[in-house]
Amino acid sequence: MVESLPQFILLLIWKWRLVILLIAAGIGLRLLVATIETMLLFPAPSPSRASLELPEGARSQRLKTSVGSVDAVFLPPLVASEGQVPLLIYCHGNGNLIDFLLKRFDPFRQAGYAVLLPEYPGYGRSEGAPSEQSIRQAVLAAYEWAVQQPEVDPNRVIGWGRSLGGGAVCLLSKERKLASLILESTFTRVTDAAQARYGWAARLMRNRFDNLSAVCEFDGAVLILHGTHDRIVPVEQAIQLDRSCRASELVILPCGHNDCDSANQIALEFLQRQFPV
Repeated sequence: MVESLPQFILLLIWKWRLVILLIAAGIGLRLLVATIETMLLFPAPSPSRASLELPEGARSQRLKTSVGSVDAVFLPPLVASEGQVPLLIYCHGNGNLIDFLLKRFDPFRQAGYAVLLPEYPGYGRSEGAPSEQSIRQAVLAAYEWAVQQPEVDPNRVIGWGRSLGGGAVCLLSKERKLASLILESTFTRVTDAAQARYGWAARLMRNRFDNLSAVCEFDGAVLILHGTHDRIVPVEQAIQLDRSCRASELVILPCGHNDCDSANQIALEFLQRQFPV
């Protein structure tokens, strides 16, 4: 037994080395996946501490969530209305802020629509950190506040998401009644979009944003806008989303991921057909 002691100790050492190597590999893999998620999903612009310069009639609102307070901006119509109006909730892409979007929706407001711009946790002046669950909380809080505004018709709320924002409005559609969806340059699942760039490691991502299951369950009209030259989210994912919808309109545009300039006009025409004011 004494003769076997050195061999036993050596075996024990090798076993501990193997355990340490496995732990290190696991930590390294988790860091790799976290890096992928940050690069692909949440490369937010530099935090903004400046106060918003609101356009005519706009109202900003600070909303409480479990991850901290987040911003939202409500843009009422620029034309008089006899009754309540449809509300367009726009969720932006990962490299944007609501600060940059305040004038973009003037044509929608002039056409008689109200617009809500929710900010994500960790973006702009909003507290917390972005994740699938924290973004879900932010858009839910924004929705609940907005449908209480007297000029809003809660039965005519439309969700429009671009890129990452598609994941945000699809999350909202699973928990609140939306009359319609507009999905621009967005993915089936974020893991599907990531796999082409990062391979098998993408399957380990914690943030899934399963838009495919959301559109399968959605019973309203869906407009899908996507560029043929999109190198971030392949156009095939838009086609798959379209095939999974009960009632959808797919518009393929001659653009990439961030330069589909005609999307606004197509979306406005879609709204005017679906929800005339």
